[in-house]
Amino acid sequence: MGRVYSERSGQAWKHRNDNGKSSGTKTHRKAKARKAGFTPQWTLEQLWVSPLKKQWRYATDGRRMWKEWIPIPSAEELEQSGNGSMSGQTAAAQPILDPLLTSQTRHLTGVKIFDDWVSYLSGGCSDMANFCKRYEGLRTGDLDSLAFALTGMGSIEFQMKYRLRTLDALLRYSNLPPGTVASRSGFGSKNNLYLTCKREYGMAPMERRAAIQKPGDAGRYR
Repeated sequence: MGRVYSERSGQAWKHRNDNGKSSGTKTHRKAKARKAGFTPQWTLEQLWVSPLKKQWRYATDGRRMWKEWIPIPSAEELEQSGNGSMSGQTAAAQPILDPLLTSQTRHLTGVKIFDDWVSYLSGGCSDMANFCKRYEGLRTGDLDSLAFALTGMGSIEFQMKYRLRTLDALLRYSNLPPGTVASRSGFGSKNNLYLTCKREYGMAPMERRAAIQKPGDAGRYR
């Protein structure tokens, strides 16, 4: 059996292999979201990393035009651009129309295990039990407590919001097929992606794309 993905669907966790085939269903009671009575140190916006790293640029030098992919400016570069201190190549690619896609300067919490987990999520991985095996003695419950202490969200809630944020970026700014979107956003299979979109948005993935994609969005980034 290949890599196992886990996705909450109603009150069940459906485990699927790389081919999207079910390898059994384990039922759990639906977990209630914990509410933090404190101000979290970190927000999802500070920790989320866009899966799209480059933008399509058209430029001219008088007689000819060329097209190329260049890195999306970081948050720091965008801020500096107001003072005219950006590099010529980066400045030529302006404007960035949506701050969602700035390849942010990575915010690190300073807690290595948690920072490694965020990197794990940004790579399209989602199996918390598999991640915990990297650290001897670490349990999913420990990761849940750590996530709650740092973000005010339990690990399942944080992971789901992280993946939904990634999902919307991929749906809006690319023409990637559902299977690729599912893999890169951490949902694993087209079926899991479909069930998630229906539950969260009340529509299929391609309907969600049509709802949030604006003229000129598709193909601008990769």
